[in-house]
Amino acid sequence: MRYLFTRLGLTHSTPKEMTIAILFAATCIIIGQTLMKTSPQENAKQWIESWKRASDALKEVKRHELRAYDYEKNQAIVDGMLQWAFEHRKERLSSGLVEQQRLFMKMKSALNDSGREPRPRAPIETGRGE
Repeated sequence: MRYLFTRLGLTHSTPKEMTIAILFAATCIIIGQTLMKTSPQENAKQWIESWKRASDALKEVKRHELRAYDYEKNQAIVDGMLQWAFEHRKERLSSGLVEQQRLFMKMKSALNDSGREPRPRAPIETGRGE
């Protein structure tokens, strides 16, 4: 197993990352064994389910890494990224709300021209208990 982790560059990984790698590898092996026994549609479903499980685990790893990130230690890197974003920003003359409203009106007009009735608006809840 250590050989596999070394080949994948996971020698300095956290125990959680290694667990995720083991689970994903085991899932791939199981799916690989069943690929020849099932239909292509079933194979696709199995791959989708595997990636959904891996996605949840990887999101948790990312959340953990962001929480554990040492900003003081890496302040120069963070400052550099922010400085680059500032230097390469695009000047905006508006917030974009006028453009958004223009697009909404265009969509409403297209709906009316197609003969479809726009959906009725749902009442806006104010949270005041009215």
